[in-house]
Amino acid sequence: MKRNLTISRISALFILILVLFSSCLNNNESTGTVIIKLPGSNSARSAIELPYELPIEYINNLKYDITCIGPGKPVNIPGTGGSTIRLSLAAGEWTITIIVFNTKNIEIDRQSETITIEAGSTATVPFVISIDKPIYFKAWSNPQSTESKRGISTIDALKIRKFNESIIIEPFTLYEVKISGYSNKELHDLSGYIGLFTPNGHRHVSAWMGNFTIPQGVFNDFTFYIYTDSLAGVNSIDELFVDLTIVDNNLPQEIKDNDIVAALFDFDMSIIKFTNPPGWSNGVINNPVPLNRSTPNTDTRRLDVSADGTVTAIFSETGGGYAFSFMFPSNWASYRTVEITYNAVQTSASHGKLTIKKGYTEWVDISYGEYGQYVNVAVGNNQTYSFPTDAFTGMRIPGVTFQVNNSSQNDLPMSFTFKVTRIRLLN
Repeated sequence: MKRNLTISRISALFILILVLFSSCLNNNESTGTVIIKLPGSNSARSAIELPYELPIEYINNLKYDITCIGPGKPVNIPGTGGSTIRLSLAAGEWTITIIVFNTKNIEIDRQSETITIEAGSTATVPFVISIDKPIYFKAWSNPQSTESKRGISTIDALKIRKFNESIIIEPFTLYEVKISGYSNKELHDLSGYIGLFTPNGHRHVSAWMGNFTIPQGVFNDFTFYIYTDSLAGVNSIDELFVDLTIVDNNLPQEIKDNDIVAALFDFDMSIIKFTNPPGWSNGVINNPVPLNRSTPNTDTRRLDVSADGTVTAIFSETGGGYAFSFMFPSNWASYRTVEITYNAVQTSASHGKLTIKKGYTEWVDISYGEYGQYVNVAVGNNQTYSFPTDAFTGMRIPGVTFQVNNSSQNDLPMSFTFKVTRIRLLN
């Protein structure tokens, strides 16, 4: 009796093994393999569809989220640049979605592909990164200009960022806009407009940006400001745009008009309410550091800003337009007087000269009293400029800009340091 029981157990075990083996055979016959090659050092760099090749260091740092939806259980896995993904999926029709993220986890591309998996076969998913709406710059020249100016400007006038939902905006309020991205070329002497679209498609130019540099490679949180004084009657926005131009008289001659010479890829914007610039308290800021300055420097015209906010200007040729700016708090108009205290040291025989402008990174002279163009900088400590706040009416972004310039060779050489120690808003 015991022997028969043992034989029965062995028979049952043998049958179970046969069933499992058969199941494995059937499973292999009902699945196929999918291969996804992600761009990077271990795969074809041509898998990125752009007029410029991005550096391999940038490609390798991209991140991927891969989702497969089909007849079997959904699959979701991460991927990294240069990796090869192999998946075993049930036979049938599958939709494979690949989302690409940059190093700030900002989505820069999303693509879906529907493929049919055949049992026992291998399929490769075609995948090409196509970064949405890069900003391309092309060369241009102005033959009517007395200086024969050449430069580069955006091919498409607008780069629009659509928000997930409309942003409610308030009048007479500062908003901070942060831009992140990747540039294949250093973009210097950059200027342009940043503005808003309302839900009904109406365009409002909100701020002019001047004389700044976007570095080559990856850049994060490049910051601009919008002041909503020019948006009277607007309650909300749902799109943001940028219109940029670069003036560069040093473009190589081999670059012809209409050649694409630079591009901004991987471009993202965010906008938040920004009540007061850093450091302001009760209408006072001590030892402010300029939030913006002109670039680039040359051998004959330099404007440097140290970490403590001291500006050093050195000019040995005529011209100028080099400037540095300070921002006011959003409630500046509730005060009656703007008082700026500074220290200045003259380091050459000629006077240092400034032109004072109303607004942050703006070029409209205050023209109040003795303050116009080419004003001599008073040397010494605790020197002051004082203006009624009415002198700043009409600026797009609240603040003050100091432009370093000179009117003739008689002003040269011009070399001085200038340090704003305090800005006060007084009643």
